[in-house]
Amino acid sequence: MASTLTTVLVYIKDLLTGASRNINTHNPHFLARIGLTLLETIGFRMEENYFIAPEIKSGSTEEERLKQIQQEIVLVMDALRSELGATSIPVNKAEAEIRFKTADMATLLGIIPTLENRYKSSDGYLVGAYEKLGLTSGASDTLVKWTYHKVMEEYAVDPYDALDALMVIAQATKSDLLQTLIACERSQGKIARSDIGDAYAYFGVTDDVADDRLLIGLYQVKLSDEPLEKNLHQEKLKTIAIARGSSELINFLKEERGITSATNLQSVEDMMGVPAHMINNVRHSPVGLNNIGNTCYFNSVLQYYFTILPFRNAMIENELYVEDGTSELKKIGGIEVDRSEVRRAKKFVELLKELFIKLQETHERAISPEYELAYMALLNEKDEDSTEVEEKKDEDTLPDLKKEDERTSFTLEIPPPIDSPPKYSDIVTDSEAIPSLDEKVLPEAVEPEVSKVKERPSADTMIDIFIECMGNVMYLVEAALKPLETTEDGEQIDDMIRQVFYGKARQILSYCDNKTLENVKKEMEEDFSHVIVDASEGKDLYDGLDEYFFADKVEEFQGGYEATREVTVKSFPPVLQILVQRVQFDRATANVYKSNAFIQFDKVIYLDRYLDANFEALRERRSEVAIWRSELEKNKKQVSKFTKSKKLGIPVPDLLDETRKMLNEFKLDALSEEEQSQFDKSIRLLEKEAEEKRQLIQAGTEAIEQFRTSIRHQYDDYKQLAYKLHAVFMHQGQANYGHYWIYILDHDENQWWKYNDSMVSKVNESEIYHNTTGATANPYFLVYVDANKVNEFVETIVKNTPTA
Repeated sequence: MASTLTTVLVYIKDLLTGASRNINTHNPHFLARIGLTLLETIGFRMEENYFIAPEIKSGSTEEERLKQIQQEIVLVMDALRSELGATSIPVNKAEAEIRFKTADMATLLGIIPTLENRYKSSDGYLVGAYEKLGLTSGASDTLVKWTYHKVMEEYAVDPYDALDALMVIAQATKSDLLQTLIACERSQGKIARSDIGDAYAYFGVTDDVADDRLLIGLYQVKLSDEPLEKNLHQEKLKTIAIARGSSELINFLKEERGITSATNLQSVEDMMGVPAHMINNVRHSPVGLNNIGNTCYFNSVLQYYFTILPFRNAMIENELYVEDGTSELKKIGGIEVDRSEVRRAKKFVELLKELFIKLQETHERAISPEYELAYMALLNEKDEDSTEVEEKKDEDTLPDLKKEDERTSFTLEIPPPIDSPPKYSDIVTDSEAIPSLDEKVLPEAVEPEVSKVKERPSADTMIDIFIECMGNVMYLVEAALKPLETTEDGEQIDDMIRQVFYGKARQILSYCDNKTLENVKKEMEEDFSHVIVDASEGKDLYDGLDEYFFADKVEEFQGGYEATREVTVKSFPPVLQILVQRVQFDRATANVYKSNAFIQFDKVIYLDRYLDANFEALRERRSEVAIWRSELEKNKKQVSKFTKSKKLGIPVPDLLDETRKMLNEFKLDALSEEEQSQFDKSIRLLEKEAEEKRQLIQAGTEAIEQFRTSIRHQYDDYKQLAYKLHAVFMHQGQANYGHYWIYILDHDENQWWKYNDSMVSKVNESEIYHNTTGATANPYFLVYVDANKVNEFVETIVKNTPTA
């Protein structure tokens, strides 16, 4: 192991210093120490019989990742030396320059050794209980109690497992403090996983075969056979009721205990000993969704749609909204939808209904989406054999997501191939096309001609699984819905999806005709479901929106001429979706990469400046902003030139100061008068240059702030159309791998919730808006809601009383 890690460290060091080389896989030393797969982890790729070394750019995310791997390996090597002795594993040159501090860490973390390690247990079961709470065996009772509360508060551990671990530790330590804590938890209806298993075993059934009515029947049999053990029977049934989140069992137990609707709520809680929210059927926190195979992005999409009231209601009451069997053929987005697709879409909506009802009614911390629901959302393919499929048995109709689909080469067991499509503007056309909202170049020519698309990377490296998943869900739901309005050719142009998520924009393309040399202006109206903003350093959300809507140059239009594209909005949707375009394409290397630029966004944004009704009135202001932005960029380049030189590594004024100091240190006493004069002149020149560069930096910095302030306040008197932030999708990782979660605001309580698969927890508002510079976890998709329609369109915590 040491030999392998040492060799990998050498390869990593070579990559970081630019001294990397390709590796022959037939090299016997390589085969003995590494093997054929490990190098792919650090970026090498196999070509024929060689591993080809990647090019690592300074400051890139690839460099950051390699340094992290390097540091982790060095820590592992140090641990091996501690176990086997330093002489067994000498320090390698590749790790000699890396230093890390382990001393005094206990003090820094506030650990008191006498309390932290009272004893070390060899009992694997007990050690596992401590580890479940993130502790080492022998941790103090006070630390165990504090940690237990912390993991329960943040849902960091399954609550059933956490109480299990606490019970094991309390029994082993015979701690009065922990036993008291367990008693308090049980009085509030908290249960352990072992309790659940014991309760089912008590009635002689298992969770997967017992429904509520059967359990009530078994309870009544127990009561008939052993009437004196009534309290025990009820305790076991109550445990199952809490675990299942069963309103039916809770109501049955209320009747058994003689509790009526007139009973004081606090008395009911005391008598029942179950969580308060199960008694009054009011939920106090959202429900999580279990990850069923790298489906974190799908879970985020589901949680988001569940909080959109019209969407949720349409799914739960879908019989009022979906197509009937005699519906006419229709189109969605220009795509013909046949009856088999409608049947498939209706099945998808029915699965969504089942999931949404569970999210409303369950008292579990988390539930699992159906595999088939995920399969249909992630693979939006025609179900041409739907009739045959419906005739098969249930086990044949449920796709196995853990096996690769031969037709699509898709599997849920591997990470998503890429998190967002790179922005592509490689559409070359000779027509007088207006750019589309999504591509910023029109999908159809005003005077139709054939568009030619340049060769681009394969779709396998460009698919945005998250956006594609969201698009598939929208398409399937629309396909299932009855149209409220269609065009003559059957295009569905009005339904619930359109009314909630779609706005209407007007595009204006202005250019000089290359034949007549006349100025031409063409307009086109189209619907849009989301807005795209680029992730660029030093820009906020308004900057991105301005770039999207305001005047933009279309290069190489009509064989070299330039056109100007502008977009105004005739109507914004109630729910405005904004994609932060982070994955981009490097044409030089033909690789995709993720931009981790920090994009500042606000709790409330005002969209008046983009309305078509204000277009002409704000023309002069837009021109001023364009000038200010140009000056802002000039000053940013100037400041960057003297402060962020890649070649020099330090700001120019500091470099000049250091040079002057070095000259002074090496000044020779035996200088002639003329040499001394030249030397002093050089010192003064360095001082002067350093001061001039500082003044340029200061002047540029002040100008940047002045222009930013002017741009920020240009539309302060246009604040009638307000939109409130509702959801923030997060992605952590790089362009071709990573993890998704979502933050959603409970507007009634002004409380943000973090949905991380099965773990749903409250978070401080600062976590949503904090600066993510330098981090790989950053906002990827933002959702704003019309401030005047928040109560009508979103509900994060279900307020209605769930049915039994």
